[in-house]
Amino acid sequence: DRATDWLDQNSAGTGPYVLKKWTRGVEVVLERNPNYWRRPASFARIVIRDIPDPATQLEQVERGDVAIAESLDADLTARFRRSAKGQVVEGNTLDMIYLAMTTSPQVSSALAERKLRQAVMYAIDYDGIIKGLMRGAAVQLPTVIPVGLLGSDPALAPKRDLARARQLLAEAGYPNGFSVKMVYPTRVLVGGLSAETLVTKLQADLAKVGVQLGLEPREAVAWRADYRAGKLAITIADWTPDFPDTHGWAVPFAVKGAAAARRVHYDNPRAAQLAIEAGRITDPARRAQMYRELQQIFNTDAAYVGLIQPKVNLAVGPGVAGVIYNPVYFLDYYYVR
Repeated sequence: DRATDWLDQNSAGTGPYVLKKWTRGVEVVLERNPNYWRRPASFARIVIRDIPDPATQLEQVERGDVAIAESLDADLTARFRRSAKGQVVEGNTLDMIYLAMTTSPQVSSALAERKLRQAVMYAIDYDGIIKGLMRGAAVQLPTVIPVGLLGSDPALAPKRDLARARQLLAEAGYPNGFSVKMVYPTRVLVGGLSAETLVTKLQADLAKVGVQLGLEPREAVAWRADYRAGKLAITIADWTPDFPDTHGWAVPFAVKGAAAARRVHYDNPRAAQLAIEAGRITDPARRAQMYRELQQIFNTDAAYVGLIQPKVNLAVGPGVAGVIYNPVYFLDYYYVR
């Protein structure tokens, strides 16, 4: 895009704030839009700082240096509640964390076998992730289509079944399990969950059925490049919304060569057909039916396993009001005052 350099430092919109400056990895500076059509925004200037460490974010709120902090994990949220130095604003998200497994025998001869991917799916302790790692601040995904979207059915969410996992391993010719390397990003995922914490839990879960995960941390940029190139056998990733319609998840994950599908070499013509056709029709009941069938295919193929859909907890300093979380654009700064 030839306009990237200009758009990185300028606004071309009509919202309550306009972009004044963006320093990559440091901060974004917004200023009140004097031409906004409603009453003027409450603040002359808003600075959004890039502070990767959630604990540091919270400390700055507690000191009064920052008004709002995101990406708090369950422990930090509990600490802030106890401190009485502000309020915790909870919101429901359309974010998700999922497990991705290749379908390519060139990448992993084991995981190219559908029954082995299904065995992994049934070996995961979903309740343990939600109750233990997230302290209840998440729901289980039925697939990679989040709860709350058209056609998403929580009843389709897989449950841990170690006997079924062992049976599938035996049927695929791996009664004693198998070993596979999991490369994961060294960063905090959506919902404030550390990738390292999650993969350590998955490693322990899968070991119960003889699947040995060899964990290899990798810097996020390098991890992302290899994942997008379809080089990873098994990994974890997160996904955030562009717009609140199932189409924004169905096509990337279901259509061969699309953004997420190419990362695991996924190719199921029926899944692709459902995703594309559901985006062309307007009857919501028919669309919901098609998306439900698509989710059943996703769980059968098990190239993706939905893990959690986190809730978000914002630490808001004293004297700040109007903070309402939006699952698509996160915060509407117009209402913050």
